[in-house]
Amino acid sequence: MIRIYQTIQGGGEQQGDCFRCCIASLLNLRAFDVPHFYDGGENGGFTSVEEDRALNDWLKPRGLLYFETGFKTTYYALLQGMGDNNPDLAFILAGCTADGFTHSVVCRGNQIIHDPACEIIADPDNV
Repeated sequence: MIRIYQTIQGGGEQQGDCFRCCIASLLNLRAFDVPHFYDGGENGGFTSVEEDRALNDWLKPRGLLYFETGFKTTYYALLQGMGDNNPDLAFILAGCTADGFTHSVVCRGNQIIHDPACEIIADPDNV
């Protein structure tokens, strides 16, 4: 995996490109090689059916699929469960920050291994 950092910072009305940078990182691509599927649109950063379809159309030739699942648990319990059940699996974790923005990071097992917003991964207790 290569670490690709955001080229568009989110905030206000602008949706950052953290999600596409996570995809690029996992696939060893440049940020601009991955379309910016979730550029804010009308959902304020949350995905729409059309955006999800476009993403899956792009992923399908690569043998990949995007899907979302919701968890009613804490951040720590989610990562612990992923680590226990899938210790070597890399995945994108997306959610809402303490500031109310949507953000995505790359995880493996029970750890965040890449935050496309910065080179230093923040301690979730201090965010």
